[in-house]
Amino acid sequence: MAIRDEIRSLVRHSLSDSILFEHDPEEVYFLLLSLPMGVRLLDAETPDGTPLLNEQTAVVNFLDDCIHLCLKAPYGYIEGLGILCSDSTATGGYQHGRNGLSPLLATVMEQFSSRFASSLCPSDTLAIISFARRLLVRLAGKRESLGPIVRLSEKLVSLPVGETLIEDHAIVANSVTQEITILKHCLLLLDDPAAPISMPANPSSTVADFLDRIENMPLRTTLCSLHICFAD
Repeated sequence: MAIRDEIRSLVRHSLSDSILFEHDPEEVYFLLLSLPMGVRLLDAETPDGTPLLNEQTAVVNFLDDCIHLCLKAPYGYIEGLGILCSDSTATGGYQHGRNGLSPLLATVMEQFSSRFASSLCPSDTLAIISFARRLLVRLAGKRESLGPIVRLSEKLVSLPVGETLIEDHAIVANSVTQEITILKHCLLLLDDPAAPISMPANPSSTVADFLDRIENMPLRTTLCSLHICFAD
């Protein structure tokens, strides 16, 4: 625990001083807080046989790629954020401090969207979208205007999950869809706590189908399946 905290402190200090977070050094704290904490078993898989690989490795490797890409051309992402923030819901455009967003966040959204259907395995897809959901919701909680966060989240909401994952990896596809739904609902409620939330038409049948799938699975696999569906 102490070693992990030391590493987090070192990484936070190093990144906070870079161009990636010069707009708001506190944002790196939310990024680190959103990284996966649990460790999956080496032979973990979903009830339909999809391997569940190490979440931490998937997210850290993905972030490493994003950091290198962003550092090569940060101003392109900063310009894109300026356009994103320039409408009436976020007056003043791209700003330092509380109203700023990291160009790294824009890189993460862009790269996940571009790799979703081409180079990410189902397990990594679920790990990265879970990380992105946690990060976006945490950042939304400290912003005066949710407009830019909502528009960034649309890159996830518009992903063709059904076309890409559903045929061979139904349980992971359902979990990815659930992450997107949680993100949409959290942002909606942060913007308007009284907003109505739509629920699945037949939630009971969905639960029954899931329970039928895991009823005869080994205990360790069952626990891992429950974890990916109900983790924070």
